[in-house]
Amino acid sequence: NDNIFALTNQRLYSIRFDLKAVDGEKRHALYDTFWIDDENNKYTLHIKDYSGDAGKH
Repeated sequence: NDNIFALTNQRLYSIRFDLKAVDGEKRHALYDTFWIDDENNKYTLHIKDYSGDAGKH
């Protein structure tokens, strides 16, 4: 969506995912660089520079 593209391309952003398994185990993944492409590039999500304990997939 063009609104999300516009918001994520105003400056650099990071994104964090907090995960909880069905057994209650909690993990997180932090990406220090995050942006979304425009419609011409099918709003592709880009994430880089991982840290956290969720594993890198």
